[in-house]
Amino acid sequence: MWVDHRPRSRTVSTGVAHACRRNRVENHYFFCGRDIIGHRAFNVPIEEAWRVLNESQKGLSGVETHARLSITHYKGKTEVAAVTTQPLPGVPGTENGFVVLKLLRNAADAPDRGKVTDEYIDAFRLLWSEHSPRFNGQYTKIEGIVLEPKPVQKPHPPIWVGGEGPAALRRAARIGNAWYPIGSNNAHLLDTLPRLKAGIAKLRKATSDAGRDPASVEVAFRVKRYGAAVPAKASDGERRLFSGSEADLIGDLRALKEMGVTAIDIDFGRPSADAVIAEMKRFRKAVIDKI
Repeated sequence: MWVDHRPRSRTVSTGVAHACRRNRVENHYFFCGRDIIGHRAFNVPIEEAWRVLNESQKGLSGVETHARLSITHYKGKTEVAAVTTQPLPGVPGTENGFVVLKLLRNAADAPDRGKVTDEYIDAFRLLWSEHSPRFNGQYTKIEGIVLEPKPVQKPHPPIWVGGEGPAALRRAARIGNAWYPIGSNNAHLLDTLPRLKAGIAKLRKATSDAGRDPASVEVAFRVKRYGAAVPAKASDGERRLFSGSEADLIGDLRALKEMGVTAIDIDFGRPSADAVIAEMKRFRKAVIDKI
C-alpha cells in the first residue's frame, strides 16, 4: 500500500487493510510511505505516514504487531520501527522527538551497492566512536545527530565482512576485523582446501596492500551443508570441504584451524527448533568433541 497526502488515499488505505483482514490475508506486506521525485503528493512526512498506518489498523486484532511502515528507494527499504514527538531522556538532540529506523538489505541489482556498503560502514564507524559525528559522503550525510549509548567494544564492534569476490576482499582488507565468506558461491567458489587457501592468500595480500598487518584480519567460514548432503567431488577435482564421513568433517575442521580460520558457522537447519537442538548436540558429540 502507498500513502500520499490526498484524503482519498487514506480512506483507501484503511479500506484495503480491513479487506485484507476479512479475506484472511495477514500482514505479509509493507505499508509504505514513498518519496517519489516529481510527485509532491507522495512527499509524506514520516509522522503523518505513521499516523495513517496506525489509523488503518484500528480494529484489526493481531495486525498491529506485524504491519510495517517503510521508506522505499531504489536501493532497498528503510523500515520505520517507531515515531514519537517525545524526547529521549538524557539524549541531546531529541527534544522534538525521534524516529527509530531499521536499515534493510540493499537491492541486489543496485549497480553501486558496493560503494554504498563501503560508505555505510565508514559512517557507522564514525557514529560508534564520535560524540558529534559529521559525515559528508556521496550516499550518506550525517550532521546534528547523536548515537547513544556508544558500543561497549572499543573503538567499535568487530566488523565481519562477507562476500567472496575481489570487492569483498578489498573491503575486508581495508576495514574488516574478519573476512566471512561462504564456500558455495558459484561465482567465487571456496569449497575445497586449495581454493580456500588461495582465497586467504589473496586476503593477506590485499590487507598488506591496504597498509595493514595481514594478521590483523581474521578469517571466519560459513558452512551451509555437511556430510552426505554435500557432493564429494568439486569442479576443480578436489574433495569438497565438509563432505563425507564424520572423520572427514573432523579432518576439515582441523585443516581450517591450521590455515588460520578462527571461527566456523555451521547451518543446522532443520524443520523445528527441537530438531535443530538435537542435531547440534549430536554434531558436538560426534565431531566437535573429537577435534
